[in-house]
Amino acid sequence: MSIILALLGFASSETQAKWPPAIAWFALLATCYGSAWIVEWAARLLPVLSVYFRMLGMLAIFLLAHSMYRAIVHRDGYSWGGWLREWIK
Repeated sequence: MSIILALLGFASSETQAKWPPAIAWFALLATCYGSAWIVEWAARLLPVLSVYFRMLGMLAIFLLAHSMYRAIVHRDGYSWGGWLREWIK
């Protein structure tokens, strides 16, 4: 059960260090894909604001991609997204 919780990202730190939250990452990617469709729909609905919608969407994707890269490859939180998360806290 702890492995499944770790794959979802809800396990203790010791278990999470052994098992990365892969299912959570894939769910996050699927959410980003769905969000991109929503942004495109909003851009078609309001063509005047389409540049701003796409710019905010690209910024969010860059933050997410860099955070996931740091989490997967380096296994730390030293990313733009990590900095933003700590700043908001």
